[in-house]
Amino acid sequence: MGVKWKPFEIDLPPIIPQLNAKTFGVEHPAYGISAKKLYYPVTGGWSQEKDLKKRFGIKPEAKVVLSFTMKDIILDQWAMDIEGACERLAEYNVDYYLAPDFSIYSNYPPLDRLVNLRRIWLMMDGLQKHGGKVIPGVGWSRSVDMARQAEWCRANRPSMVCLTMTVCRCATKHKAWIEMLDKLERFQEECGYSVRFFLIGASSPARMRSLAGRFEGAIFYDAKTYRYAEFHRKVWDKKWDHSVSVKDMFAQNMEYLQWIYDEVMEEKSGFQQVAGQAGG
Repeated sequence: MGVKWKPFEIDLPPIIPQLNAKTFGVEHPAYGISAKKLYYPVTGGWSQEKDLKKRFGIKPEAKVVLSFTMKDIILDQWAMDIEGACERLAEYNVDYYLAPDFSIYSNYPPLDRLVNLRRIWLMMDGLQKHGGKVIPGVGWSRSVDMARQAEWCRANRPSMVCLTMTVCRCATKHKAWIEMLDKLERFQEECGYSVRFFLIGASSPARMRSLAGRFEGAIFYDAKTYRYAEFHRKVWDKKWDHSVSVKDMFAQNMEYLQWIYDEVMEEKSGFQQVAGQAGG
């Protein structure tokens, strides 16, 4: 692929909520921000507010993760000048970048998929050249693509890779979901070491339960808790409650997801303890 990963330590909590506006004072160690908030595709202009922590009301010690899950119209515009786009993105105070999410769909022509894969790596390389800490992105529709990316991981040894799971629109008991998780496990095996996953589109309670216990150290990028809170909507039962403020709903939604994650970890720890006693 010709792109090398520049190592860095990842200091992030297991759940990263994406903000659409200010935090409302809800404190968390890290927040996600979509890169679409920095760019205006109609005019091709960039936001003049370079201090994202000030803009979104984030405390200085908290981390900012910039994501690129957005409409293709923006990424396609950036693809015409990848070096220029990376230079502009580097102007904002971001702690970590996720690899850009150029679409790789199985029903795309093979050449289109390969071109978008190449764009992901070129933008990752460009962001790194400007000092960005980029969590590499992986994605595949063919086993050969998975094998090539696993080979790259073996050579570069990133501690974590990001993966978008939003295109898998099915329940966790569906065959397609189970097959996807099996592929993630196979990818780890092909990498030859315990690479961790930064997962986008997998933070619903059901998906988190399905993934957190199976993949050690996974991080969940969550776009629901804040978006639901804006509509006074609960994550746990998806019902509206206009008596609760947006701030309090955001905090409650976050607490609920954290509770789900902690519960899964406690269950996993219990199983491991029982298995250890049985083995002893």
